[in-house]
Amino acid sequence: MIRKVRPIDSVLDRLVQLESLNFGQEAWNKQMLLDMFSNKWCMPYAYYIEQTIVGYCVLVNCGEFCDIANIVVDKQYTNRGIGSEMMQYMIDKSIKLKVDHILLEVNTLNERAIRLYEKHGFKIIALRKNFYAHTLFQSNDAYSMLKKL
Repeated sequence: MIRKVRPIDSVLDRLVQLESLNFGQEAWNKQMLLDMFSNKWCMPYAYYIEQTIVGYCVLVNCGEFCDIANIVVDKQYTNRGIGSEMMQYMIDKSIKLKVDHILLEVNTLNERAIRLYEKHGFKIIALRKNFYAHTLFQSNDAYSMLKKL
């Protein structure tokens, strides 16, 4: 089940844990997450199995378009369609907001994520050199990807 996330300590601690496990030094810390929650344009959602958060995503309403700021699935729960469900949820939210398109950035070597985004209709539109300061991948470069709505 996907639902809007509230910034309570237990939730924040779980999101920090998911970030750290998936993004290493690029992970958002607790203060960054709190800042995100205070931004009225950010829409954070969590994927729950029973009472456990097993993934989360952040959609940002930028006016004419939306930006997918983050999507994370606990490694123990991959290959179950959770990432795909969250992507579709954010696409549906973007359509309801009547935006023209959705943007995101992804590490050029994150093949699993790139396949997920392409499956949902995103296309690579640009290469951003040295986009990441620190990454778990062997590249600091990112692709900008776009989905027209």
